[in-house]
Amino acid sequence: MSTPGLALTHMTSAQSSKYATVNVLADGIDGALTQDSVIDVSGSADVSPSAANVIPYMVLQLIGILTGNISLKLPSAVAGYGTSHLYLIKNMVPYKQWTPNTVHAVNDTCVDPSGHIQKVTARTGDFKTGTVTPSWNDSGSTTTDNHVTWTDQGAATSYTVTVKSVAAWVAATAMALGQVVVDASGHVQKVTAVTGDAKTDGSTPSFSTTGGATTDNHVTWTDQGAAATVVLNPGDIKLVYSDGGNCFKPN
Repeated sequence: MSTPGLALTHMTSAQSSKYATVNVLADGIDGALTQDSVIDVSGSADVSPSAANVIPYMVLQLIGILTGNISLKLPSAVAGYGTSHLYLIKNMVPYKQWTPNTVHAVNDTCVDPSGHIQKVTARTGDFKTGTVTPSWNDSGSTTTDNHVTWTDQGAATSYTVTVKSVAAWVAATAMALGQVVVDASGHVQKVTAVTGDAKTDGSTPSFSTTGGATTDNHVTWTDQGAAATVVLNPGDIKLVYSDGGNCFKPN
């Protein structure tokens, strides 16, 4: 068996556990280099991708046309991967430049030299752009580019994407020491004590946001302060580490 992309041969199960660990690390590195999840963040609403679409170590590529500042809400936990995740996030919204001889799908976008967003609204033949930069229409009309038709969407606006971790509080659920949630005010709340069945209450508690403790049925939460987030400007490519409640750039 080989690791896809890197073609690193796995050791057999009969060998020692340290080699099995190497295999796991190789798979993680391979995933970081070869897997790419494309997330359309068009519009002005926050986006919450499913855990299946943001496997830890995966490259996340943000596409689309933003009409306002939004938040990208990453799941706090992914089955089989725990709560600590590292991502490479590429904010390609919408500052992708035009390229020659390129196949395009309807709704693909680019930004022309005047700073206008151009969107593919029709295509024919081999769906390819021309060999030279077209003369762009920047007044709301169309531009013919070999077998691709672009329609002007107006001047691009530099909206931001704030990356945050979502660990929502859940009613009547058993918790473990050290688990965290992010409350409605954006503060990280950490389990510092449990009793009995270690379950939360049936209704949302009034969380402390001043560093104090909150009693929640058989769970005690302690406020850890405002959750850290990472802001991506158009064209930014950043490593983002999520520990289940915070998102930040690794040092």
